[in-house]
Amino acid sequence: MRDLARSAENILIPKGDDNQASVDAFQQLTGIEVPDFSKRELMAKSGGRVFWLMKGKDIPGLIAAGKGDIGMAGTDSRIEYNLAKPEDKRVRYQKIGDEMCRFSLLGLAGESEAVLDRLENSRSLQTVSVVTSRQRLLEYYTGNLPIIRENVDISGSVEAAMRLVGVPLAADIVDSGETARQNGLVEIFELGKMYPELITRVES
Repeated sequence: MRDLARSAENILIPKGDDNQASVDAFQQLTGIEVPDFSKRELMAKSGGRVFWLMKGKDIPGLIAAGKGDIGMAGTDSRIEYNLAKPEDKRVRYQKIGDEMCRFSLLGLAGESEAVLDRLENSRSLQTVSVVTSRQRLLEYYTGNLPIIRENVDISGSVEAAMRLVGVPLAADIVDSGETARQNGLVEIFELGKMYPELITRVES
């Protein structure tokens, strides 16, 4: 994929939390310097290439549709796209960097041991309710755990939603864990690690 990346003319870069880790890994792999974007720029040109700043979750679909030569996104974007489009075999992925974050279950500090015991006790018939904004990611990682997702649609602030809804668990992307700690939560169960991944289109 390194040679393909070096020959790419249109390169899709993820916005947000995945940006810096993805850019660093891409530059280390290819030797191609990604230009700095201003706060409002979504496109930049450098070295005969065009770099596009996009939402990470949109990049697999854009590459599949041939709207870019190569892209970067986190493991979570790959999983969610593959679950949403299981029939789409037009893209391939390669992990290109170190772990940048993880998808974990969070619980109240004083109740975490009891909840963890329920999850790990295979003889228990009790399910544990969880609130999340990453429904497909949760389904992917918790197939063998006694977990039921609360039927509440949220797009963020799972730490607050967990308390508001009154459930013992939240599932969220965790980096340093500081937001969870500030809200009285602890990371009690790591579901999966997230890495920057290179995305290319499979030519038919």
